[in-house]
Amino acid sequence: MKFVLVTTGATVTFRPLIKLSLSLEFVNHLIDLNFTKLIIQFGNSSNSKDFYLKELETLHNSLSKDFGKNEFHYKEEFSSNDESKITILYNLPIKIGNFIVEGISFDKDLSLNYSSKSSLIISHGGTGSILDSLRLNKKLIVLNNQELADSHQLDIINEFEKKELLIYCKDNYNNKELIKCINKALSNNNGLKQLIPPRGKIIQDIILDCI
Repeated sequence: MKFVLVTTGATVTFRPLIKLSLSLEFVNHLIDLNFTKLIIQFGNSSNSKDFYLKELETLHNSLSKDFGKNEFHYKEEFSSNDESKITILYNLPIKIGNFIVEGISFDKDLSLNYSSKSSLIISHGGTGSILDSLRLNKKLIVLNNQELADSHQLDIINEFEKKELLIYCKDNYNNKELIKCINKALSNNNGLKQLIPPRGKIIQDIILDCI
């Protein structure tokens, strides 16, 4: 199954990224690119699930106009530690058949269970999330959560971009910009380099330069 993973962080809800990822234009573009699944890690904050479901229902209503699916249903499952997993399945009459949107609040084994199996990762700018994706040699697009007080996050993103390890999507509110970044990441001449071990000193230098 060819899928995109979107990570928004464990605690603070990155609303613009969730909103972009659940827009009709974005989902239609993934379908056009033959993706069959979109997984969004939406965060553990008190209102993150409500916001995710609100945007998911908006997407559903938009899809219903085109595909005639009227009722909004989702299946919610809970792991042993009460991490929420919300899944909605769209049976779309298109060439690839079914398209799945899956939401998870958080998974402590996100890298193993999701990142390692994805074809493309779209991430918030947390250093840990960036490094986890790069160590798996995944195509990575990063957006900076401008609502965070961490002033070093953007500096770190820029340094990784300068080293051609990721694609930085600079506009958190523009579908066309994100779609452009996706097309670049998936192209054969995306210019991205792999983080080949051992690279510890390079990572340390990037972080130290931003402090």
